[in-house]
Amino acid sequence: MTHIGNVKTIGFGIAVAFTSMTTELSAQEVLKWGHVYETATPYHAAAVAAGEAFEEATQGRYTIEVFPASQLGKEVALNESLALGTVDIIYTGLAFLGQSYPPIAISDYPFVLEGFDHWQAYSESDLFAEMSAEYANITGNHVVPALTYYGARHVTSNKPILQPSDMEGLKIRVPNAPSYLMFPEATGANLWPLLKCILLSNKVWSTHKKTHCQRFSSKGSMKSNQTST
Repeated sequence: MTHIGNVKTIGFGIAVAFTSMTTELSAQEVLKWGHVYETATPYHAAAVAAGEAFEEATQGRYTIEVFPASQLGKEVALNESLALGTVDIIYTGLAFLGQSYPPIAISDYPFVLEGFDHWQAYSESDLFAEMSAEYANITGNHVVPALTYYGARHVTSNKPILQPSDMEGLKIRVPNAPSYLMFPEATGANLWPLLKCILLSNKVWSTHKKTHCQRFSSKGSMKSNQTST
């Protein structure tokens, strides 16, 4: 019997902020900053503070409006919006950048980085700077050097996983990015990308809501009939 686990592949996550490098900036008054984090998180507080500092530094000529909690879409949609120019700044992970420039997602693959010191050395390395510049050349978007250490990403399951074969057939919920999909695929797990999970959850909720409304409607009809008699 297999189960759906809340699973992330082993590795180190890095969040990066991006801003679109367009010549239209001087014509804009309000910039849009979209991210997936809730309003109570330090990420949102930092974005709001950055917006206030930006407005002060430009003497009010430009402001930044922050859209938290996936209001402008999930990470894939945010990256697409950045490319289209409908969003100006985003928080995102390197795994999603890899869809435009694969080499920059190297640190999101399992067992690439050994720990915090290794991560810090890599984040400050010429290699990362070179890949960031190449990403900018390809996409026209600028990588802001504001990386975040997420810690180790472990597989979370309701059974012990002591060797790769223990992953076989296990239903795993993962972000829809190449580096996250590779590890479960290599170990024979049954992948459930987040988009599939969301669609399934919406389907289950819609069915539950429809059944609940039908029951409520039936009870209402019975009560109405009883009243009329």
